[in-house]
Amino acid sequence: MDVSIIGYGTVGRSLACVFPGAQIIDPAQGHDGRITGGIAFVCVPTPMAPDGSCDTSIVREVVTSHAAELYVLRSTVPPGTCRSLGVPIVFQPEYLGMTPGHRYESDLDVPFVILGGEPWQTRKVAKLYRTVLPPDTSYHHTDLETAELVKYAVNTFLATKVEFANELHDACAKLGSCGTKPLCTKQNEDLVAYAAAVQAQRRNRMLLAAGVVAVGGIWWFSRKRK
Repeated sequence: MDVSIIGYGTVGRSLACVFPGAQIIDPAQGHDGRITGGIAFVCVPTPMAPDGSCDTSIVREVVTSHAAELYVLRSTVPPGTCRSLGVPIVFQPEYLGMTPGHRYESDLDVPFVILGGEPWQTRKVAKLYRTVLPPDTSYHHTDLETAELVKYAVNTFLATKVEFANELHDACAKLGSCGTKPLCTKQNEDLVAYAAAVQAQRRNRMLLAAGVVAVGGIWWFSRKRK
């Protein structure tokens, strides 16, 4: 099966390491060409539009100007985008990090693959991945919209953790300003952050369940269920 990569940014370069013989398409970087067949991984930008929405125009331009047998979209798009494109397509969320020490620096580091689309299409992509990814990689098949929402959920949760860390820093700073001597040093702040991070690593589905949860012996209504 011929493999091509459209878009040679962070995600595209990572995929090129997974599929070293893939055809690269990125005119802005001098990689020209047109795809006619095979599996094409689409890794193009989807920037924020002036009104705050996700600009998917580059994605739409790509799928109309090429003729791949099957597209695998790695770009972040709103749920419903893939189905509206009208081409054979699978959506695969990406989890690569650009910060130092991120656990997933390459697609080869990610222990699982989520594929959204028609079953025969996701199985075809999984079969391709099994030829290059570690044998213990797990594969999860779902529909297009669920896979698209997974990426938004991951991004939003990461942003929530960053905001939480900032709030935690402010709380520690205020605590340190009380009294006649500093009550909260950088070392104390690191300990608080460490304890919170350890708790967050518990493999408990209830940590992300909507409804009623028990926190410190108190029943907390995280959301009123209808």
